[in-house]
Amino acid sequence: MPSRPERPKVPQQWLDADEAAEYLRLRSRRALYDHVRRGRVPAHRLGRLLRFRRAELDAALGVRDEKGRR
Repeated sequence: MPSRPERPKVPQQWLDADEAAEYLRLRSRRALYDHVRRGRVPAHRLGRLLRFRRAELDAALGVRDEKGRR
C-alpha cells in the first residue's frame, strides 16, 4: 500500500482551550475561562466548545503582525 505524502505544516488558526491558555501563558484553562467571561479574551462558541482564533488573541495582546498592524 503506497504511503500518503505528509501534509505541509499550516499555521493553526483555531486553538482549543488548552492551546489558547498555553499560547497566552496562563496558568490553567480555568484562568482562560475567567478572562473570556470578563471580556478580556475573545472566544467563539461551537456548541459547548470554545475555540479561539490566533489572530484575535494576538490583537487582544496588542501583538503586531509582520506589516506592523495590530
